[in-house]
Amino acid sequence: MTTELTPTSDHPLTIDSYETAMEPARREFTQRMNALYKRVEPSACAMFLMHYSAQGVAMTKDVPVWIRAAGEAAKSKGYAVLGKMLVDHAGHEEGHHEMMDRDIDSLVAWWNERFERPMSSSSFRDQAPLPAVHAYRQLHLDLIEQAPYAQIAVEYEIERLSTGDGPKLFRRMIGQLDLQVVRCLSFLTEHVAIDAGHTRLNKRSLGRLVASHPETLAELVNRGSAALRTYASYVEGCAELATASVDEFALVRPRRRPRAWSIILKEKAAAVLFLLRAFMQGRLGQH
Repeated sequence: MTTELTPTSDHPLTIDSYETAMEPARREFTQRMNALYKRVEPSACAMFLMHYSAQGVAMTKDVPVWIRAAGEAAKSKGYAVLGKMLVDHAGHEEGHHEMMDRDIDSLVAWWNERFERPMSSSSFRDQAPLPAVHAYRQLHLDLIEQAPYAQIAVEYEIERLSTGDGPKLFRRMIGQLDLQVVRCLSFLTEHVAIDAGHTRLNKRSLGRLVASHPETLAELVNRGSAALRTYASYVEGCAELATASVDEFALVRPRRRPRAWSIILKEKAAAVLFLLRAFMQGRLGQH
């Protein structure tokens, strides 16, 4: 079925026009994530979180630069209000790569406390970026030059994952592990509530853009769809790295350390509350 993207005097374009046009790309993303759940073995879940954090450093480091450049370019092309909003928002994205970098150390420490064969953070930091990481960078550079106003669609699609497919994916991964691992995922737990707020702002901005500049809708959908496809490839790439690591580490035995049940229960309760609080903040942020 072809989605109608052309406005008429009786049916002006609105944010609903964009949402409807994005349904196929969002459905494809969900299908790819559902297939991923079935492919990733429980033994690979810890490795997935480590690779996701390590590869994510390069994915997020230049995001503020890209957003600011897109905002300035949008202003120069006549999208003054949107351009100013993007420039103002760029600062809110500063430091996210630093959270992911710290998570590498936390996850490696979590592993080394529990397994006899230790790992090092440098083994993850030294990995070459996935092809999807390079593709994500190119997507932004092309957008800045060709259609800077579409940065708002890319932001909207990626950040809304924090209130949809994202929590489902990471609940699946975390559910296979010691719940203490939640404390090692500052980027995920802190970003959920933040992205929920950004998503509302981005949705309003998209609605205003589509209503005032209906000619932008096709490009907004094109770039938003490309962002989802690229991000899906990034997650799949992290899963492939994790699966490849399993053969090397699957036979590593856990450390056997006698611990009082009271301490174990206290730690698990604290981890459960931490996880619930993070995801409830994200869910409440949708309303």
